[in-house]
Amino acid sequence: MTSKVLYSNSNEIRSLIESTCGWEVTPLECLDDPEGPGELLVFDMLFYRRPKEDWSVQELLEKRPEWNQQMLPLLKARQYAYLYTSEWCLMSYIKEVDKILFRPLASPPETLEDRHCLLSTDLLTFMMRQEIKRLIAPVTYARDLSKRLSTKLKRPVTMGLPGTFRDVCDKLEDLVLQLDREVTSWKDRFFFDALEADEDTLCSECKEKMRVAFYVHDDRSQALKWKPHGPWCCVKECKYYKIHIFDELYDDEGLWKETPIEYKGWSDSD
Repeated sequence: MTSKVLYSNSNEIRSLIESTCGWEVTPLECLDDPEGPGELLVFDMLFYRRPKEDWSVQELLEKRPEWNQQMLPLLKARQYAYLYTSEWCLMSYIKEVDKILFRPLASPPETLEDRHCLLSTDLLTFMMRQEIKRLIAPVTYARDLSKRLSTKLKRPVTMGLPGTFRDVCDKLEDLVLQLDREVTSWKDRFFFDALEADEDTLCSECKEKMRVAFYVHDDRSQALKWKPHGPWCCVKECKYYKIHIFDELYDDEGLWKETPIEYKGWSDSD
C-alpha cells in the first residue's frame, strides 16, 4: 500500500505532527501531484465569531494578505476548505460572485488521508494543537503499539498510517492471523518431528493422543494441555520433551500465566 502523504505550509504544524507521531509532513511547495491537493484544513483565528455575512475575496485579503500567495489559489481551485478557529466551519468559494461563505460544519474532520493539506499562516493556539493531535491520534497510537509489539514479539511490527482506530484494529487482526499461521506451522513441525521419535522416547499411544489433541479436537487450549506419559501411556516413561519445565507457565485451565504489559497511554504534552 502506498504511504499517505501530508502537506503543510507551516513549520509549526510539521514539527508538531512529526514529533508527536513520527508522520513525516511534506512542505506545501513540494506538492506536484497531478490530482492536486486533497482536503484543505486551515488553522487560523480568522474571526472569533463566525460572520453572518459573506466576505468578498478583497475583504478576506485585507485580513489575511499573506493568503494571496498559496492558500487563496488552493481555496479557489478546490472551491472549499475546512477552517478551524475555535470550532470547525466550512469555508466555500463562490466563483460567480467572487465571495467567501462561512457555514457551520455539522461533522468535523475525523481522519487525515492522502494528500491532505494542513495550512496556517499564524501561530497555532493551544486548541488548534489539540485538534491536530486528535486528528493524528490513530497514527500516534499505532506507532506506540508497534513499538510495544516489536519489543514483545522480538520482530518488527508496523501498523502503518491508520486514519481511524478501526484501521488499527484491522491491522491487529491481520497480525493475529499471521501469528496464528506461524503457530500452526510450528505445531506441524513439532508433530511430524515427534512422529519420528522411537517407541522408548514417545510411545504410539502418546503419539495418537497428540494427533487427536492437535488436529481432531480443533481446540488450541486442549492441544496446549497435551502431555506425554499420561494414564494411556504404554511405556510410562515417555520423555520426548521435559513437560515439567512448562507446567509452571500455565494455570490449572492450561492458559498462559504471563502478566500482561500495563499500557499507560501516550502523553498529550507538547
